[in-house]
Amino acid sequence: MSKIKGQNVVVLIKDGAWKAVAFMTVCELDESVSVIETGSADSGNWRHVKPKRHSWQVTSGYLMSNAEQAVNLKALFDNDTRIQIAFCEVPDHPEPMSEPPVYLPDYLNDHALKRSGFCYITRLTQTARNKDLVTQSVTFTGDGQLWSDLHELQDFNDDFNDDFNN
Repeated sequence: MSKIKGQNVVVLIKDGAWKAVAFMTVCELDESVSVIETGSADSGNWRHVKPKRHSWQVTSGYLMSNAEQAVNLKALFDNDTRIQIAFCEVPDHPEPMSEPPVYLPDYLNDHALKRSGFCYITRLTQTARNKDLVTQSVTFTGDGQLWSDLHELQDFNDDFNDDFNN
């Protein structure tokens, strides 16, 4: 079994096709669960808890460029747009690219590392340090379940839209 390399993990945004955010340098998926305390004063010295609510967040950082990006994150942030993202493994890039490639869901489903869901951009940060390249960080906060299968997500999305439109 081969190891997954950091340079092969990206955040993709569904904008017609799955599009990578350009010049990705850092990707992080944080899944968490809040707990409620179930013990009482009579249950002894040890705390007892029960899982309650799951949540997830994806953070990504990348080098900024003056080239036009495949996805306008600022517009999505300004418009409070609910978006669909995937956190997943992609193939090696044979050479540096000025534009990120478009990935097909069938290809993405062939890899072990893939999580997808609906979210909102809740933070955009640009960092400019003296004599360094400018970076941008983006935080996506999940809205609902985080899925392990992109087809399962698409089926859920179709059902959600059917229910919402009826």
